[in-house]
Amino acid sequence: MGVPPEGFSYRITSDGDVHVSHHGRVVTRLRGKSAEKVRRQLDQAAGAENEELRIQHVLARITGQYKHGNERERKTKRG
Repeated sequence: MGVPPEGFSYRITSDGDVHVSHHGRVVTRLRGKSAEKVRRQLDQAAGAENEELRIQHVLARITGQYKHGNERERKTKRG
C-alpha cells in the first residue's frame, strides 16, 4: 500500500468556492458545481472514523496527487 497523503488543507470562501492548499500553497481553486461536489465529499469525510486521513484523500484526489503508477498493487505474483 502507498504512503498516505499529507500536507493538504482547504478553505471554503464566503462565495462557496473551495481553495485547496498543499504545504501552505494554494494549488487548486474550485467554483460552482465542482465546489459543491467537493464540499459534500468533505462533509461525508468529516463524520467518518478516520476523519483526517479521509479528508487528505479527498483533497489529494482533487489535486491529482493520488495513485501514481508506482502505487498500484500487483494483481499476480511474479514467478
